[in-house]
Amino acid sequence: MGYYSPFHFLPADIDMENPDPATLQRAKKKLLAELEIDENALGGMTKDQMLKWFDSLNPLELKYHHFIFHHKPLLNFLEQGSLRPNNWYMQLHAPPEIQDFILPKIQQQYDHLITEAFRNADRDAIIMLSNFQLPDLQTKGRYYYTGALNLFTAYYHQWIQLAANYSPDKAAAIREFLSQPFISVIPHMPPYLAAMRDEFALAVAKFAGELCENPDPDKVQLARWILGIVENLGVSEATEKEIEFIKKQKVETDEALKVDQTQQDQSLSARGGCWKLVKWIVFVIIILRLIMFLIGSLK
Repeated sequence: MGYYSPFHFLPADIDMENPDPATLQRAKKKLLAELEIDENALGGMTKDQMLKWFDSLNPLELKYHHFIFHHKPLLNFLEQGSLRPNNWYMQLHAPPEIQDFILPKIQQQYDHLITEAFRNADRDAIIMLSNFQLPDLQTKGRYYYTGALNLFTAYYHQWIQLAANYSPDKAAAIREFLSQPFISVIPHMPPYLAAMRDEFALAVAKFAGELCENPDPDKVQLARWILGIVENLGVSEATEKEIEFIKKQKVETDEALKVDQTQQDQSLSARGGCWKLVKWIVFVIIILRLIMFLIGSLK
């Protein structure tokens, strides 16, 4: 359930120390009427959830909701996921108790936004979210990135399973997996997910190296294609060195290059044979045309 401000229906001048029951009742009726018109109008809440939420409001929470409602960038972020401006929290002067109330809601909304952006491979949204100034990121990072990290971990385990069950007839499945849209946004994921990015990239690179332990032309070609993807994932410098080591020690070895050269020679030989056949056909056509011309002349 997303955040929804009760002050869309409560009067701004309500006595928050001792709210009038009649005023609260009128607001509840207004909420119910709104829900009858549009069931999606209340931040994704069902009627039952809305009633429980509204009945649970207390004077202290009303103060917090009142503060949020009058700080529009905060309200727009919590209700709509708006990221502009991205530094509003740093300029938000709120008492500690209000910050304690707000922070979990910010974390929940950000976690939802970054997870969905990753799921949908929304590059622009991920870049915006990566530049968002998050409060208490050093100590609360796991709350901002729970969903995205779980999703990335799921992709990682899908890859591990796919690589573990590899056989030559599954090369197309390997290419299909590494061509999915989520691969294209991995380089733009925020620094908090850098360790997971490195682990994923290294696992993929190691598989490419394993393909070349007993190389054949198809394996070498696939391994090089895989490394081309891995090298564009935006990994750390340390992981980049490990990938380069795999490339030199496994994929670009003399044996792999020899297999590759043999394939190229065979390809050139096949093309040469085809070219000879084409030239022979052209020659025959020319001879036939010449004969037809001579026959026509004799007539």
